[in-house]
Amino acid sequence: MKQIGKNNKYPEEILVWKKGESIPSWLSDVCNIVRLGENGEPILDMRKSGEGYELITSGTNQILVKVKDEEDWVCFGDKRIFSLSNKQLELLYG
Repeated sequence: MKQIGKNNKYPEEILVWKKGESIPSWLSDVCNIVRLGENGEPILDMRKSGEGYELITSGTNQILVKVKDEEDWVCFGDKRIFSLSNKQLELLYG
């Protein structure tokens, strides 16, 4: 996705993922994998946190990204991973 306006706090272009979708390599490469599913898809180390969840960094017990709500997006751009709500994603990236 490409930013529709100009906000220097966020990358100009991002890749996005939402829980329930196929896991992209940019996320599985840096997130702790707990096992492989029946179809060989990686199962990420997710911990419940309030209404959302936390993804854990590979090889550690540290939080990679905290997602405040199950419907929020995990985003990757400018070599960093962060989360955005549906509204934030819509306002920034259309």
